[in-house]
Amino acid sequence: MPAKSPSRPRNRLLTVLSQADFGLLQPHLEALPLDLRKDLEVPNLRIDDVYFPNVGIASVVAIQENDTRVEVGLVGCEGMTGTSVVLGSDRSPNETYMQVAGEGQRITVSRLLAAMKASECVSAWNKDPVFGVIGIQSGPRH
Repeated sequence: MPAKSPSRPRNRLLTVLSQADFGLLQPHLEALPLDLRKDLEVPNLRIDDVYFPNVGIASVVAIQENDTRVEVGLVGCEGMTGTSVVLGSDRSPNETYMQVAGEGQRITVSRLLAAMKASECVSAWNKDPVFGVIGIQSGPRH
């Protein structure tokens, strides 16, 4: 049986949500270890789950035609994977994997999209790519 998510989040993107908005996600968040090198997103394959790290760092890596790899982003306790999903796609051209082991929570894409439809604040993630940074600095929006 999957581990149940804590009643209050530790991921900073989740902590800035109102109780009501977090309540849309919380029943569907699964706590899990994020082991070193765990694949979170595979290039050009459908994304099934979105991850909210509490501890650890995920690397987002672009892979060029000649197999050169370039780190283009990091995801830690202040963010989430699945940017492509919130922007309307079901896949990413980039690879995302755990560079520093930790733990976090995951939610299926279908549950996240349902919460985005039900909440103006959660749906703002696809309109405001810097929501996490703004939200963390300024506190909850709703």
